[in-house]
Amino acid sequence: MLETTRKDTVIPDNPERTLERSAAAAAAEPAVPVESELPTEAQILLNRFKLEGVIGRGGMGTVYSARDLHMQGQPRVAVKLLSDEFRKNENAVTGLERECRRVRMLAHDAIVRVFEFYNASDQVFITMELLTGEPLDVVIGRHPSGMPFAEGWPMIHAAADALAYAHRQNPPYVHYDFKPKNVFLTSEGRIKVLDFGVARAIKSVGGADRSTRLYETAMPGYMTPSYASCEMLAQVEPDQRDDVYSLACVAYELLAGTHPFDYRDAMTAFTQHLKPKPIPSLSAARNRALAKGLAFERADRTPSVEQFIAELDGPSLRQLPIRRRSAIAAGAAVLIASIAVVAYWKKHPSAGNPPTVIAPQSMSGARVKSLYTLLGIDGPKIDEQQPYPRAGVLSRVRSAPRRVTLGSTQGQIQAAFDLCRHYSTGCTLRMYADETPRNVTLAPFTMDATAVSVSEFRRFVDTTGYRTDAEVTGIAYVQKGATLERVRGGNWRNAVNAGPVSDDLAVVGVSFRDAQTYCSWRQKRLPTEDEWEYAARGPERFMFPWGDDVTVALTHRPARPPVNDGPAQGIAGAFRGLAGNVWQWVDTEIDGAKLLKGGSWLETNPANIRSAVHRIAEIPGTTAFADSASGFRCANSVPAWPDASFWVPSGD
Repeated sequence: MLETTRKDTVIPDNPERTLERSAAAAAAEPAVPVESELPTEAQILLNRFKLEGVIGRGGMGTVYSARDLHMQGQPRVAVKLLSDEFRKNENAVTGLERECRRVRMLAHDAIVRVFEFYNASDQVFITMELLTGEPLDVVIGRHPSGMPFAEGWPMIHAAADALAYAHRQNPPYVHYDFKPKNVFLTSEGRIKVLDFGVARAIKSVGGADRSTRLYETAMPGYMTPSYASCEMLAQVEPDQRDDVYSLACVAYELLAGTHPFDYRDAMTAFTQHLKPKPIPSLSAARNRALAKGLAFERADRTPSVEQFIAELDGPSLRQLPIRRRSAIAAGAAVLIASIAVVAYWKKHPSAGNPPTVIAPQSMSGARVKSLYTLLGIDGPKIDEQQPYPRAGVLSRVRSAPRRVTLGSTQGQIQAAFDLCRHYSTGCTLRMYADETPRNVTLAPFTMDATAVSVSEFRRFVDTTGYRTDAEVTGIAYVQKGATLERVRGGNWRNAVNAGPVSDDLAVVGVSFRDAQTYCSWRQKRLPTEDEWEYAARGPERFMFPWGDDVTVALTHRPARPPVNDGPAQGIAGAFRGLAGNVWQWVDTEIDGAKLLKGGSWLETNPANIRSAVHRIAEIPGTTAFADSASGFRCANSVPAWPDASFWVPSGD
């Protein structure tokens, strides 16, 4: 049969600082040795988590870096050990455990992963993804006059995307304590939002009695007043517009270097009739977007995070997918300027011929350095203060090999496991343990935009007289749930005995050898696993080929879609059907078995459609195996990367 097979290997995350730190502590303070603070018997929790150092402290307790002794490789995790005062209140513990269960279902790359909640007598703690980097309040502290919009925008956008994803859940999930300290910038330049639901869990420990405020009496403030809306302060039922207010506060502070109301809470600012001062470096439209997000009353406030971020971004980009905006924003700005000039000339013909709008011919050193780092391009040291010729940058991006990281971190492996068992009872952590993080160097290559269609494969057969392995042996397989059933007479012509097939569908019933032969006929080859995964995930290492939104993967199709159907996927949106159409052969093997990538339309568990996942054909003579849900696409080595203009657009 064909089944998911995984090696029992887990790679540890990066160690050291993260999570709950004050601005002062985050600056340079090393982790405090556990031995100096904990009794000997508490150094290993539940005989499993060996505490190594203090990361930070807060009202709820202390956060440690730790090693999971039960996992191979003893990966590092963060452990939040609750204080005695908190632990002794059963209602508070119950509320927090409930929120942790909900947060575990938030499978988004910009939301810190919560692994487990442990409640064992005198030890109550939470295990989480361990990050390296610093909280946003420290980043803000380094920019007292505000961060340039071009630098701050990716951080604001990533955090907003996490909030929007949570709001799209059923029921919507409101953060309730969004603030700079709960936004973390990792050492890899990624944003992580922390502590979803914690403040709400503490506030609501009294059940239906909303006046119960244990956290306020035990430790001052169950939320941060400076970033809380008037409705939150009045203990009104949470609403996504409360997160909009908090997000607008954080965005304003990042871009201005100071809080919009000088750290006064919303109620005080409202009674004093305060208004946020326009930020001089921003356009009038962006200042209006911030002011609307900071409206004191919900009815006047921007109704959703998506709308807030679209208005802050600008009307020209509102309909563009989040993943694509950063690479084309400046190009769009030049295009808009060109349109405006032509429009003026048409209304005023006496002004003469319209002037030529010339795109900038250089790029800032900071942008070049960031781009080279993202793409893993080696080269001479880049001076961030100097401009660089665009043509030279484009040439290097076109031709230079890319040093990239593939596979999954421990946090991503845990996220995959959590996602899997949310939709299935047969999931184990070992199923994902071979998604080993690996550093590889890739030379330029191309890959077909779609899987090979029936009509394309028929042209090959008609031209060459080729007979597939299934046609020669008379045997193929049909996927039925998690198993495969042997079918006689099944092949690509009948989609393995399903009847006539349409020309626009992906060809199935083809073996690895069939796929390899077809690609060779086209003077191409099958992609390697590394090439396929890089094209699907990009250098950002997204969970799915369309990004990190798991809800897209939950759209189950009752029938196999045409090869051109579906949203743009992969780097530059250059592909269709990388996941959710057919499983696809790649020219890589493990233990003698060839790999399949991408997941088919039959998958009902979104964990099986992740770009990092693969499935191994566990059948003797794997190269001759064919089934009803597996196809392929071809690739080729080329002198220049086809996505270069995506990263260095002409109007950027």
